[in-house]
Order: sequence, then structure tokens, then C-alpha cells
Amino acid sequence: MKFSLQNCIWLFAALALPAFAETSPQGSVQAGDHEIHYSVFPSTFLRPEVASAYGIKRSKYESLLNISVTAKGEYGGLSVSIDGTATNLLQQQKTLKFIEIKEKTATYYLAPVRISGEEILHFKVDATLTNSKTLSAKFSSKLVAQ
Repeated sequence: MKFSLQNCIWLFAALALPAFAETSPQGSVQAGDHEIHYSVFPSTFLRPEVASAYGIKRSKYESLLNISVTAKGEYGGLSVSIDGTATNLLQQQKTLKFIEIKEKTATYYLAPVRISGEEILHFKVDATLTNSKTLSAKFSSKLVAQ
């Protein structure tokens, strides 16, 4: 059976997120007619061949931020221009570098987040739609090297 990256991410969210609820939050932010959906999970969740196909490093010190933008009530994700930052409690800021993943009916974005041990990070993500409207999301997450 062949698994796509999106299938692996959603399978992980459905099966494992209750066990990682403290360290791998997920949610969405309403922004007008759109929603920004996010989740953070350990990069080691990805199978080696899937990570390799997308150039993603698997490490217990590497988490992945997953972002998708949809029109309210719709699925699949829109193509957007996206950037963001992660800031720790010492106010050290890291710029997020997103990888666009396009699959049959979905477009979403992954950004590696390097951690050392246990950290609380504050994320700020800006997604610009093709009509130049910018949507923003802010959320926090406690990440633990696994």
C-alpha cells in the first residue's frame, strides 16, 4: 500500500494525537471567509521513504509545523504565499522555512522546527492569498524531543 505524506499526517492526527495532546497541538484560526489549520508533530512520525521523498530531516530534535488554508467549510487547502516565525520563552526567534506539498486534492505547507529538549514556542504565521489578502494565525505549543 502506498502512503502519501498527507495520508500519513492525517493518520497520525487521528490515531496518535490524543497521546501527544500536550506536545503536538492542532487547531484552526478563523480569518474572515477562511481558516488556517495547523498541527505540530515529531518528524520521526514520518516513514523514512516519505521524509526522503520530500527532503525532510527525521530527528528526535526536529518537529514539523503543518499549515493549510481553506475557505470556510471546505477541504483540501489553497495555494498561498506563506511565512512565519517561532519564538521561544527567551524571545529567540527562528524564521520558518515552509515546503509546499501539493497532492491530488490538497495543498499544505510543512516547516521544520528544531528543538533542544523541551521548549514552549509561540508561532506566528502569515498566509497571503492570490488576491493579496493576508491571513494571520498565532498559537503556542509545548514541544518535547522524542
